[in-house]
Amino acid sequence: MPPKATDAVDSSMSFPLLASVFHSIPIMVAVLDSDLRYIVVSQQYLDFIRSTSEKVLNKTVKEALPPPVYANAAPLLERALNGESISFEVELPTETDNKRFINIQYQPRLDIEGTQVGVVMSGIEITSLKKSELEKQRVQEYLNTTFNSIGHGIAIVNTERELVSSNPPFHRIVGEQLSEINGLLKNHPFGLVDCLCDIGWRRSPEFSQFVSGSASKEVFEPHSLLTKHDTFIGYKELDLEGGSKCYVFTDVTQQIKDKQNLIQQMQYNAAIIDNSPNLLCVVDRIEFNIQMLNPEAFKRCGRKQDDVVARNWFRVFANGYWTPEQENQIIVNLPSDVLEVTNRDSDGNTMTVHWRFVSLDDHSNRVLCFGADVTQLNDTQLELESLNLSLEKKVRERTQSLETANEELQFTLKKLQETQQNLVEAEKMASLGGLVGGIAHEINTPLGISVTATSFLEENVQTLRKGFESGNLSKAQFSKVLLSLQQSTEILTTNLQRAEKLVSSFKEVAVDQTSQTAYEFNLKDILEKLLLSLSHEVRVAKMAVHLDCSHDIDIESYPSSYIQIFTNLITNSIRHGFDHWDGPRNVYIHISTEDEHLNIVYRDTGKGIADSVKDKIFEPFVTTKRGGGGSGLGANIVYNMVVQLLKGSIQCVTENEQGACFKIRVPLILDLDKPNDGIASAV
Repeated sequence: MPPKATDAVDSSMSFPLLASVFHSIPIMVAVLDSDLRYIVVSQQYLDFIRSTSEKVLNKTVKEALPPPVYANAAPLLERALNGESISFEVELPTETDNKRFINIQYQPRLDIEGTQVGVVMSGIEITSLKKSELEKQRVQEYLNTTFNSIGHGIAIVNTERELVSSNPPFHRIVGEQLSEINGLLKNHPFGLVDCLCDIGWRRSPEFSQFVSGSASKEVFEPHSLLTKHDTFIGYKELDLEGGSKCYVFTDVTQQIKDKQNLIQQMQYNAAIIDNSPNLLCVVDRIEFNIQMLNPEAFKRCGRKQDDVVARNWFRVFANGYWTPEQENQIIVNLPSDVLEVTNRDSDGNTMTVHWRFVSLDDHSNRVLCFGADVTQLNDTQLELESLNLSLEKKVRERTQSLETANEELQFTLKKLQETQQNLVEAEKMASLGGLVGGIAHEINTPLGISVTATSFLEENVQTLRKGFESGNLSKAQFSKVLLSLQQSTEILTTNLQRAEKLVSSFKEVAVDQTSQTAYEFNLKDILEKLLLSLSHEVRVAKMAVHLDCSHDIDIESYPSSYIQIFTNLITNSIRHGFDHWDGPRNVYIHISTEDEHLNIVYRDTGKGIADSVKDKIFEPFVTTKRGGGGSGLGANIVYNMVVQLLKGSIQCVTENEQGACFKIRVPLILDLDKPNDGIASAV
């Protein structure tokens, strides 16, 4: 049978009772010698380390304890061997997850002479005490958290007028720290409240009442709350045990301001009600008896307040207007529609009032009666209706007058259009007449040469006949006459062909210019023929026309329009650009294609166009040659043809500060199926 721990105790103790007590007390005890060898152990200690006396007695701590436990205990035991008292707590897990706490102490073991001969290890379970402390700590932490997190400022002042505790909201409200407030408290006889108020507040009568207790301590308004201004603070004082005081502060600035705003709003509403031009009444929901009237309502009913309040609304504002049954229906149903009441006011004047009834939402079972005087509005409405009838009559008369004037304007417009068409036709004929004159002059030259050549030819024929008849014609004479005949024939042929070409060109130009037929044509070909027809005018004007146009530009459009456009432009350059002009006389026509469009730039080197004329050059009858043969339709005809007939655009621009320049852009292929907006009659 293995020995118990008591055996070890019995071997060193002579009192059995002491050994029994040693093993029974709830204290763990182990006695170690200077080599840290166990010489005495209690049963509680053996249970603590989960071992037996056989495995522990006479064994060193290193041999008896598990390595991890020894590793933690060894440094502490060494310190105890050196005479130091060690105390620490050990937390032990349990099967039920309930923690156990043991307080362990290592004390030096001394002999009778006071020499250290080892170490005494003792331990006691403090689980209950530890749990109580932890619970107390948890409660304290909870209280501290609540104390610091609560929205109110809390401060505790002891009997020595020291601020011993305060929470963060308190310091946020007062704007000072604990040490600063304690410094202020020493110099303020009335304590914390006096510390938080400025001199002006302490000198006020309200402060004396406040300190004496005759004034309410719920709310005060300091002139300056330390570093904060215009702040309202709610305040309560609580007496604590021992004479200390607890102060609770609440920032009620917003509540006070809300109350002030509410009062202001009520005053504002009262001012609106008292000064409203409308009638306002408050009646009870059951009997419709008047409880309140605004001044306007008193004024209209012509009675004093005592004569109206508590009287029935119908008797005051609509007496006899409805039957009792109808009045009851109004009370029961409170119609949402406007009720119109016409009666007489206090001055005896007829008054029409529109009444509305609205139940108040204040659970008072009351009704707001809102009346708007529409007497003037009705009178105005009648006046407006009368005025409207008068206006309708005037409108009909005016409409009839406008229709008559419109008919006259339509007639005048038709006449103007006819006149314009005649002027345009006259302009075209004048242009054609100019071509005729030029062609006639051009034809005169080859015809004159042809007549001269014919006369010379006739003389040579007579000479040949005479020589042949006389028989005196020599071979040399015959050769000479024959050469003269050949030269005359060549001269005659050349000039007659030139005349024929001029006539043919004029014929084509004249036909195209007077025709409104659209077909495909070569643009350069028709322009060269036009320039040939205008060669006389060009030569007389001592000018040169430079045409830059590709031979492969074939377009489907109205050739007459292009002839008219370039004829008018060249004619305008001759008549206006080069009139009394000593500078270079050139006309440049550049034609190119881009994006299915024809781009035309016409530019001369003449005197240019004045700014006063440039902005309105395309308007009809605008000319600088008024009285000098100018009709003012040349540029207008060009504009109408480009924009309306050819569906293009034209601009008069200034380039290099010299001459006139026109930029034209028209489609290469004209939509011939699309109406030409009546341009045929205009051109």
